[in-house]
Amino acid sequence: MMLKFISLLGTNPYLPCNYYLGESIVNDCCYIQKALVEILIEQGMIPDKVFIFATELAYMKNWKTNAYDKKRPGLKDELVNMSKNIGFIAKNTVIPEGQNEEELWGIFNTILDNLEDEDEIILDVTHSFRYLPMLTFIIINYARIVKKCSLKAVYYGAFEVLGDARRVANLPIVERNAPIFDLTPFIDLFDWTLAIDRYLATGDASMV
Repeated sequence: MMLKFISLLGTNPYLPCNYYLGESIVNDCCYIQKALVEILIEQGMIPDKVFIFATELAYMKNWKTNAYDKKRPGLKDELVNMSKNIGFIAKNTVIPEGQNEEELWGIFNTILDNLEDEDEIILDVTHSFRYLPMLTFIIINYARIVKKCSLKAVYYGAFEVLGDARRVANLPIVERNAPIFDLTPFIDLFDWTLAIDRYLATGDASMV
């Protein structure tokens, strides 16, 4: 059993901002993944592995380098530098673009293959492209059943509350404060829905 942080990486040039969750804040940060892992560690939730799934283009633009500023580190270097003191493993895995059904199943299998029995999962859906948040949630729910994994938390970095990228670029960094939304309560709502459905269908109230 391991605690695994799972996130998807996109191709956009991510402007630096100050991500905050409750009283915790990570300043001048391009990558929500770096901010979240740092906050989780601060809160005593140290992941054993950090899995970043990215297409080949995202791998080149934001894993190996920084699409916003080539002088700044890409996500790989950000995570590796953090892991030197903490000891977690940071890994990038390339996924298909998802342009057809075969590639969608490729994404499904790639993510699922990186989950083991009874893993605890922290999921970040910030940079999931269009349908990917739904697909990733389905994959993890599948793993909750067939691999007895548990979904500990779901987060979303709400950079867009600051406005569009052009407006944000003109803001001083001290004003770029972006909240991280904790979507974990919606996992409980999903589980309640399943439990009530089973009760109504079969009379089995054990899940409720």
